[in-house]
Amino acid sequence: MANTRSNEPQVFTLNTPYPVGAVHIYTLHSVGGLVLFDTGPPTPSCFNFLKSHINLKDLKYLLITHCHADHYGAAAFIEEHSKTKIVISKNDILKHTQGEKRIKLTKEIFRSLGFPSKDLTEVESIVKSFLVNFPKNPSPLEDIATEIRTLGIDYIHCGGHSSDDIVYLTNKYAITGDILLKGIFQTPLIDVKMESGARFRSYESYCDTLNKLKKIKKYKILPGHREVSSVEEIVLFYVSKMFSRIISIKQCLNNCTVYETVMKIVKDNNPFKKFIKAGEIAFFKDFLENPELLKKQLIHLGIFDNVKNLYLQALI
Repeated sequence: MANTRSNEPQVFTLNTPYPVGAVHIYTLHSVGGLVLFDTGPPTPSCFNFLKSHINLKDLKYLLITHCHADHYGAAAFIEEHSKTKIVISKNDILKHTQGEKRIKLTKEIFRSLGFPSKDLTEVESIVKSFLVNFPKNPSPLEDIATEIRTLGIDYIHCGGHSSDDIVYLTNKYAITGDILLKGIFQTPLIDVKMESGARFRSYESYCDTLNKLKKIKKYKILPGHREVSSVEEIVLFYVSKMFSRIISIKQCLNNCTVYETVMKIVKDNNPFKKFIKAGEIAFFKDFLENPELLKKQLIHLGIFDNVKNLYLQALI
């Protein structure tokens, strides 16, 4: 049982059934009581781990970095077994509480990217699979920001991996979810901004996040997976992988729709692979429309020269 009182977050690592591997969750004893950051996946082994390692009766707050299953999947279980306040970003709450609207909007986005009607049924099934294990009474982070800050915890919106990634800052620590992952190209998914109904522009959001990451360089990074040595290391890996992939399919990106490009890459016609790849290809196309946006942020971080040649090759 985690009971050491400290202003330093304590890490717990849980196995997941997903390709990304084990996930980290964190606890913190704040002035307002015990706080948990993320939950692990919705699996029996995770539930047993939480019961045996986290004092759920004393848990006051559960703060979610983003609503992917390995990070929020046990939230409904925790809600059932504690009186904690579950805090999730407003758009993530809307995506789950207005599921039918989310499905409709997502299908419209995929249609605009060139996907035929037969594929939209698969898209609907995939989005429905995201709408599970959600807590009944979450609190929107943005509505209780002042309350969270009284705990000694601040936050930054850092979209890119998803539309609603949150980085939590406490003392000298930054709990970053999936924003900074070592050796992983965390493909941005097709997502929806629920209030406007528009496609979440992951490329623009990622560039905005790069601007914010300079602020957290002074913090010790506590990622959702693996270990992170520096912001620069992770960003260089990510953009290098991005440029290399763009270079390899540049002709197709310039001449084909997102759907046509996806179908040239995904050989086995797997619906989920197509869904994932669509987010990546849309991200690449948005970059090619406005490459200066990324260049500006890489210069801001002081690392553009490290990838300048790849950047130029991606634009040729």
